[in-house]
Amino acid sequence: MAKSSKKTQQSDEQKVLNVLKRQGDITLEQLEKKTGFSRQKLWRIKNSLKQNGTIWGYSAIDDSGKQNLSQFILLLKRSMKPFEEKFRNEVVKENLDSYLPGKVIIQDIYYTHGYFNAVINFQAKNIIDAKKLIDTIMIKLGDYFTEIQLLETLFPVRLRGIKNPNIEKLVEFI
Repeated sequence: MAKSSKKTQQSDEQKVLNVLKRQGDITLEQLEKKTGFSRQKLWRIKNSLKQNGTIWGYSAIDDSGKQNLSQFILLLKRSMKPFEEKFRNEVVKENLDSYLPGKVIIQDIYYTHGYFNAVINFQAKNIIDAKKLIDTIMIKLGDYFTEIQLLETLFPVRLRGIKNPNIEKLVEFI
């Protein structure tokens, strides 16, 4: 494939990806109008993005407040203890779902560089359930972490690149 056609393909993929990031549930017809590409081309681009792992899946952005849930962020600082095979398989590969107390829904888990080594973004019914998650993590994985910070999100400004449709409430709040 020539360099110019490779650049064009990458540019086309980025154009489609930008639309999908903002509106994952868009129909192919709507995507055609927004990008100017044919259905066949869009189908090829979407399949290519899925096959090469650029697109992992689609998810809805929900308003946790309308579900009577609060949003939390958990920051974890790792100890110097090396991760055992059980830890890698149980937590990293399998996720933390088996540890979840009450109505706790883990949305995102990041392994990070900086003072804190892991970030868990989750929803819980209340602060009590959020603290139960910390207790569970410390009982099962406490040797691997030396410090934990729990933050409660008061109001999301953006989620996954999409501006909160209720942004005026934040303006009033501040």
